[in-house]
Amino acid sequence: YAIVALARTADGGEAVRIELEHKEGVALVIGMPIVRGQSGAVTFGDMAAHPGQRLVWPPKASAGAKGPATKAPAAPKTASKRARTVAPKAKPARKPRGTAMATA
Repeated sequence: YAIVALARTADGGEAVRIELEHKEGVALVIGMPIVRGQSGAVTFGDMAAHPGQRLVWPPKASAGAKGPATKAPAAPKTASKRARTVAPKAKPARKPRGTAMATA
């Protein structure tokens, strides 16, 4: 995940603060000071980074660690009997109806 915010520096200035966390374990906090000119132009200062705190993904348990195991959710139960496809019974063929006409 990543969070980007406008923050205050220790000396009262402004900075862009970026908090990053990767699901594999890396968490970083990056800061870039901002200086706003009178014309409204923004100038970024030198970037500084340091380790961050993991907030979203919990740390992976080590191989020898004991504790409650995390299980995947169980799959929904299905009927124990196999589904069968039954073809509808065919209707007997009907004789064509018609009348014989006698010709004179």
